[in-house]
Amino acid sequence: MTRPPPSTSPDSTSPPSSSGQRGDPKETAYASQEALVSLRGPFRNLSRCFLDGDLASGTWTPSLAGNPGLRTMTIPALLMCAVLRTSALRPPGAPHQPLYVPRSIGRVDLHTHGANDHDLLLRYGHGLTVSLDATGTYRAVTPDGRLLLAMAGAELVDLAG
Repeated sequence: MTRPPPSTSPDSTSPPSSSGQRGDPKETAYASQEALVSLRGPFRNLSRCFLDGDLASGTWTPSLAGNPGLRTMTIPALLMCAVLRTSALRPPGAPHQPLYVPRSIGRVDLHTHGANDHDLLLRYGHGLTVSLDATGTYRAVTPDGRLLLAMAGAELVDLAG
């Protein structure tokens, strides 16, 4: 099953406030102890999640302490995982809360110049924004808007049924 972009129906998201703020914050389903896919440790790295119109987004907030092996990885795998998890963001009271796991990804464009998760955390701290837009493109950007990662063509399986 390929995940469609976030819904644009009026009932699916909170409208931006008149102050220009994004929609209401959402909790990621993967943080729940009861979830079929409950992420812990360095994989629990997505916070300040929002739905706003055609955009689902969050902030990458990893804690890599106690995981020295992550320093030797050659790609930012944890960042890529966090970006994909934006596809499961839903508004409160949604009839179904999916828990997606990736089956395949059609395209990955990394603009990290060889940096892995550890390097990116040292460089940007908790300042990277991850998102999914209406075209089905996943992105990770720096606080100044520079693109670090773009993914498209993700085929995801919903374990929540």
